[in-house]
Order: sequence, then structure tokens, then C-alpha cells
Amino acid sequence: MPIIHIHGVATRTPDDLAQREAMLSRYISDELKHPNVPGNVPILRTFWGDLGATFAWNLQACPRPDPLQMMGGPAAVSPAEQAQLMAEFGPELKGVPLATPAAVTANANSGLTTGNTNTTPPPAQPKTRLRDLNADQLSDLAVTTVLTKPVTEPWQQTLAIIAADEVAQNPTTFAKLAAEPNADAETALLQKLIEARYTELERDRDGLLLQGPGWFGDLKDRIKEAMTRADQLDGFVLTRVLNRFRPALNSGAMLFFGDVFTYLGRRGTPEQPGEITQRLLDQLEKAYDLQQQRHGEPIVLLSHSMGGQIVYDVLTYFLPNMPQYQHIKVDFWCATASQVGIFEEMKLFAMSSPNFSQAKGNKMMLPASAQLGHWWNVWDANDYLSYTARPIFDNIDDESYDSGMSVISAHGGYLQQPSFYRKFATKLRTHLPADWFRP
Repeated sequence: MPIIHIHGVATRTPDDLAQREAMLSRYISDELKHPNVPGNVPILRTFWGDLGATFAWNLQACPRPDPLQMMGGPAAVSPAEQAQLMAEFGPELKGVPLATPAAVTANANSGLTTGNTNTTPPPAQPKTRLRDLNADQLSDLAVTTVLTKPVTEPWQQTLAIIAADEVAQNPTTFAKLAAEPNADAETALLQKLIEARYTELERDRDGLLLQGPGWFGDLKDRIKEAMTRADQLDGFVLTRVLNRFRPALNSGAMLFFGDVFTYLGRRGTPEQPGEITQRLLDQLEKAYDLQQQRHGEPIVLLSHSMGGQIVYDVLTYFLPNMPQYQHIKVDFWCATASQVGIFEEMKLFAMSSPNFSQAKGNKMMLPASAQLGHWWNVWDANDYLSYTARPIFDNIDDESYDSGMSVISAHGGYLQQPSFYRKFATKLRTHLPADWFRP
């Protein structure tokens, strides 16, 4: 089935999309390809980052404050989520003492800890063991740790992510972990299993071993450190981490709003579509042509962030009012991390109407069935730039996805995690005709 992929804000080179498309290929197209349709499932990239916002002073409007010292309450996250956070921010927290919850007081003037500057030393072994996690938690932890390792070639990281996920999802892995005497042995075994699977995937990819798994380096040590330091995590540390990343958050927000304003100002009309709009229309036309060549395969569309608003405008405003495109129908649209719900609340879409609101006692209708078959809107509670659409649209398939990632990384976290793509594949099987999938 043709898959169209349109990105969101702050994407500035097409290469930024390569990893997502590799994951789409591995977890969606390879699994769902119809056995009687020849050739690979095409993935059509809708890149518009070169048309996004530009900044005359290179984002110098973003403040660069000193790290703030603020207190926080206990973190309402699981040990697995704490470990994943520590894996994600490990390099930034090197040398930062992590106070145990008992060492933190409510005195806002007391600094990092109480008057005693000594912190409890980390335990020799983590309290939470890898064998205590479930498959998705182990996958998320291993994948996050892999993502923090610099690579020379993007495909290395993609293969490593797939390898880590497949090891975590293999039922024999937990039996092997349970047989290990301590955390050191567990992490060493996990790295060995991931390296072995990575080697197999690399040979499958190129027919020979090019780089080998040696670049994994200290993967086992990084996983153990994340688990150990997570035992000491509390809400204060989470707050300190966020404060250290305020500049990055500011820049991300500026890029977000800049790209939003750029699109809205240049969206165009059915008589004269804007450049961004036209690029999506062109890819939809290509997908339709492929659909006809491939015996009527469904068209699937994946959007991220601002890409969702572009899709919604195209489905509700451009396609219905452009005779040359009215034959096109998207059979399944997955909108991740989108702001469609909040945009409709503010009536920013071309087809928004004041006749639909909470005050009027009604919801917006979904895009017409002539343009869209099924719409799955996915948001993450940790992603402050993603929004539910259930209270706004009638009969929408709207649900949360827990990436387990911090608020810094959650906005793009969906599309890095194999567990999301497996859920995506399940949704497709549920809402598209069964005869288009592998038996």
C-alpha cells in the first residue's frame, strides 16, 4: 500500500526523515505487503522543511539564562521510566549528584540537598533489574540508550534500534536474563544479544559485515548506570534537568511557531495552492497512480506534528474544491503529535466554522468519506505539543501513546520507537480490508 509521510516543524533536511522511513519499511510495509502485489510498498516523502520559517537573527531572541535551582515533588514515574530518562539525559547529568528523596527538603533555599552536602552513594547493583521490566519497557530503555550513542552513518543507528527492539520482544530474552546472577551479568548479556542481532541485520542488509557491532562500545555500562541512577531519582532532579534544557525548549518553540505562521500565511487557496500545500497534493496524486497500478491498494498517510494540520486542510478544503484531485481518497490517516484539535478550537483551518463549538453543543464532523476512510489521532501526555481531538471531533479514533520519554524528547519520540509502529500495524489491520495484508 502506498504510504505518504509528511513531517512537522523544525525539520530542515530530507535526511532527517530517513530513519522514520526505515522504521516504516521494517514495521509497516514489510509486514503488511499484499503477497499478490509485486514490488516493494512505496513510501512517498512529503518534505517541506526548506519552505519553513527563517530567522533574521538566528533565534537570538531566545533567552540564555543560568540554570535555575527549583525544587520539585516526587516524580510520579515508574522505575522503568526513570531509567529511560537517565539513559536519555545521562551525558548532561555527568557529575551532577542525585539526591535520594529522603535527602530533599521542602526548603526552597536549601539548594540541591539539605544542609548536608553529602549524597547517598549509588548502590553496587541497581534495585530494579532488567528482568523486572516488560518487553516494551526493555525495548524503550535499550532503544533510548542506543539513540544517545553518536554514529557516523544513520543506518547504523536504525539497525541498532531494530536489533534492540527485536531482542527485547524475543520471549527467550527474559528467560536468559532471569538466569543471570546480578545486574552486571544481565546488562552484559543484553549487549551481547543486541550485538548478535545487529550483526545478522547488517549482513542481511548488505550481504557482508561492514562495520560490525563494535561501535556499541559501553552500551551495557550505560544501561546499568541509567538503572542505578534512576534508583535515586526524584522530582527535584527532573526539574533541574528541564531547567538545563530551557534554551533547547525555547529554540524548539520558536521553530514551531515560526513554521506554523509560515504555513498559515502561505497556505493558499484551491485556485492557487501554496507551495507546501502543493507538495502534499503532488504526493497524493503519485499515491493514487501507484494505487491504480497496484490493483487498488489502500493509501496510508502518516503525519507528524504540523504535518497533521496540513493534511487536515488538504482533506477538508483543497481536495473537495479542486476537481482535478477529487478522485483521491486517503484510506487511513495516522496523525501523530498533531495540533489539529487545538487548531480547530481556535478556528484556524480554512474550513473552520463558528457553527461548531462547545457553546453550540455540537462537535466537528470528520473529513468527508470521499476524502478519508479512517483517522487515528495519537498523542502523548509527556508531549506538550500534542493534543487530543476527541472532545472536538465526532466519532474520531483518538488515543494516547505512552512513549516513556521526557518532555524534551517526547514530541518526536513516537516515530523512534518500534512499539509505536507495531501498534500502527495493528490499527491498519483492524481498519483496512483483511485481504490487503499478509496472511
